[in-house]
Amino acid sequence: MESTSIECPNCGSSIKLENNEYSQILSQISDKEVEKRVSNEVEIIEDAIERQNNQKIEHISTKHQQEIKFLEEKIENLTTFKLKQSTKYIGESLENYLLNKFKELQTLGAFLNATFKKDNKLVKRIKGDFIFTDYDEDGNEIVKVMIEAKNQGETGKKKNSDYFKTLNENKTNKNCHYSLLTSTLEPEIEIYNKGVIPIREYKNMHFSRPDQTFTFLSFISDLRKEVLKEKRENNKNQIMDIVNFEDNLHEWQDSMNDKTNKIIDLHVGILNDKKKQKANLEAEIDKTEKVLNHLKSLKKKATEMTTKRIANDSPGIKKIFKTLNEDKRRIQLKDINSFPT
Repeated sequence: MESTSIECPNCGSSIKLENNEYSQILSQISDKEVEKRVSNEVEIIEDAIERQNNQKIEHISTKHQQEIKFLEEKIENLTTFKLKQSTKYIGESLENYLLNKFKELQTLGAFLNATFKKDNKLVKRIKGDFIFTDYDEDGNEIVKVMIEAKNQGETGKKKNSDYFKTLNENKTNKNCHYSLLTSTLEPEIEIYNKGVIPIREYKNMHFSRPDQTFTFLSFISDLRKEVLKEKRENNKNQIMDIVNFEDNLHEWQDSMNDKTNKIIDLHVGILNDKKKQKANLEAEIDKTEKVLNHLKSLKKKATEMTTKRIANDSPGIKKIFKTLNEDKRRIQLKDINSFPT
C-alpha cells in the first residue's frame, strides 16, 4: 500500500502515513479551515447588521424625543393657559364659584341627590369650607367629602401643603369618607397641574384645580355607588348562601332522620325477635331443667332400690328371698366343712 511521509517542522523527524490516513487528516484540516472562514464571515455580517440597527434606533429615538419634547411643551402651554383661564374665570371668590358651579350642574341634571353646603360647625375650634354629600334613591348616604377651597389673593399662605394637616383633621371630625383640597396656589408646580392627584401622606385625600373639583366628586360618587352595590350584592349572596346552607342542612337532617329511623326500627324489630327467642329459650331451658331434675330423682330412686326394700312391700317375695338366703348359707357352710384340713 502506498504511503506518504510527513516531516515535523520543529524536530525534523518524519512520519509515514498510509494514503487513506493522510487523506483523512487533510479532510479534517480543510473542514476546520472552512468552519473558521464561515464563522468570521458570519461575525462580520452580524456586526454590520447590529451597526445598521443601532443607527436606525438612534434615528427613531431622536425623532421620538423631538416629538415628545414638542408634545410636552404643548401640554405645558395648554395647562398654563387653562390654569390662567380658570383663575381668571373664578375671579375674586373661589367659594362663590364652587357654589354657583354646583347649582349649574344640578340644573343640567347632575348630582340630583347630592348636597354641597358650607361647613359652619366648629369641631375642636376648626372647620372646613364645604361638605359634599351624595345619597341614593332611598336617602341613604353614599359618600361624604370634606372640601377646602383656596385661591390666590384670598389667603396669606402660599403653599398647598400648608392645608393638608387641617383638612385631614376636618375630614375625621366630620366623619367624611374623603377630603379634597381645590386650589389655585402654586401654579408653577407641575404636579399640581396634572388634574386630580392623591396626597399620599394622608388617607383618602386628593388635590385638584378648581375646574376639576366636580369631576373628582362625580367620579368618587360613582365609585362609591359601585362599591356599595357590590357590597349589597355580596351581602345578598351571603344571605342566600346562608339560606341555601340551612335548607341543605335541613334536607340532610331530614334524610338522616329518615334513614336513622329506619335503622332504629329494623334493630328494634331484631331486638324484639331476640327477646322472644330468649323467652322461648328460657322456657325450653326451664322445661329441660325440670326433666333433668326428674331424671336425676328417678336415678336416685333406682340407685337406692334394693331387694330388701322390694321384699318388705311383698310378703311372698320376702319369704322367697329368706329361703334363698338360708340355702345360700347352708351351701357356704357345706363348702367350708368339705375343705381338707
